[in-house]
Amino acid sequence: MYSNGENEQPDSLKIKLLSYVKKIQSRKVDAYVGISHFIHDLHIEHGFFPKALFKQVIYNSIGSNFIDNDRESFYRDDEGVRFGYLGRLDSAKGIENIIDYLKTVDLNFTLMIAGKGNASFVEKLKRKCSQDPRFIFIGQTEISIFFKKIDCLICPSIWNEPMGRVVIESFSYGIPVIGNNVGGIGELINSGKTGFLFDIKSRDSFIDAINNYNSTEYGYLSRNCIECSKEFTDEIYVDRYMELYNSLLSYKSIR
Repeated sequence: MYSNGENEQPDSLKIKLLSYVKKIQSRKVDAYVGISHFIHDLHIEHGFFPKALFKQVIYNSIGSNFIDNDRESFYRDDEGVRFGYLGRLDSAKGIENIIDYLKTVDLNFTLMIAGKGNASFVEKLKRKCSQDPRFIFIGQTEISIFFKKIDCLICPSIWNEPMGRVVIESFSYGIPVIGNNVGGIGELINSGKTGFLFDIKSRDSFIDAINNYNSTEYGYLSRNCIECSKEFTDEIYVDRYMELYNSLLSYKSIR
């Protein structure tokens, strides 16, 4: 959970009270799946699912239709770097931080900002960017259209994303991701191969990630992204759940 500009601490009284019933009920679970190592470990470390016979990580899938094996054909270096942000426009998502950081960068770029949010917050962002044509607000859009307009996705979420599915969706279009190293996002990005990680609290860390991105061959990053996304298809997802389900049935049958 996230409030007042910070991630809630699992050991806080508030979180303990909110999760008390869930924690008690988790004792009845035979098999536990976390959608990321972050989520899996967080629950285990705080005493959830103590009697589960099987505990493992199975990431959410993105389907097979997303994967675009022809990404490099529409990458256009002469236009400068086309960064993109896709998601809810909210302070917890770190979009305002990134706008502030990018304003200080000596780089030919645009930032396509896709998504909606609280009207007053969105208006605040637009005012901040009103005199800077590099920041383009496009509202809600189709994923397939959006990803063909950008070269690199920025995922600056401040709150601990359980997984960060948009990272894998981006990979499936061959688009590397520069992401804040929190929650499930950090474990999805192989820094230097499918993107780069940074600390949202540090402008210098973000600038370093941008510089590392610019100094790495784009085709290398793009190909790695597509290969990585192939591990998140529906077929693989179903196979892993069926394997877990059958393992549980086999264990129960011999007891």
